[in-house]
Amino acid sequence: MTGSGRGRLWAVVLLAIAALLSASMLAPAFGAPKAVSAVSLASKLARTLKIAKRADKNAKRALARPLGSGPAGPAGPAGPKGDTGATGPTGPQGPQGQTGQTGQTGQTGQTGNPGTARAYGRVFGGSPTGSAEFDTARTNFTAVTHPSVGLYCLTPPAGVSASNRPWVVTVDWNTTADPEGNATALFIDGLPCTTDQFGVQTERSGDTSNAVPANDVGFTIIVP
Repeated sequence: MTGSGRGRLWAVVLLAIAALLSASMLAPAFGAPKAVSAVSLASKLARTLKIAKRADKNAKRALARPLGSGPAGPAGPAGPKGDTGATGPTGPQGPQGQTGQTGQTGQTGQTGNPGTARAYGRVFGGSPTGSAEFDTARTNFTAVTHPSVGLYCLTPPAGVSASNRPWVVTVDWNTTADPEGNATALFIDGLPCTTDQFGVQTERSGDTSNAVPANDVGFTIIVP
């Protein structure tokens, strides 16, 4: 019970006591015996106090009892969408994953079409003058001669001639002696090779001297 509630209760009690006192004083005036008036007053006063105490106790008990929850109200309308938050920091790098299994071997591809070169060959370096040797990787060239130092004549198949076909020759690194960097292989025309043969001259260049023929230079030749 609040302070204002207690104040009203005691005000009622005091008014009741005052009313009882007034009644006890007025009772003789109306011819009631004093003894009877005093007893009646005491009894009423005790009853009034008892009622006041019981009311105060009931009020305190009611105030101490928790109030029951009412039914839930309806859901309110959805609020507006909030602003997008700031991007968070980049997380730490995860652990390295396990190595995947080796894939299956693919099928063997189809054999390609034959090349279109009319003639191809690789000649070893290091052969003495008077002899020359083709590598096994050779196509259509039928012979090679080595008439002088660094000079080679290659015989092509029928219908192919150096006089009517462009061709390419270059130093072959694998069949050339060290140092490979100062070696050259050039095509030549005329003697001692015939008109149809492909002539090749191999040379070495010094630091300050002119190039000189050399037998230790290998080369590769191709006729498209």
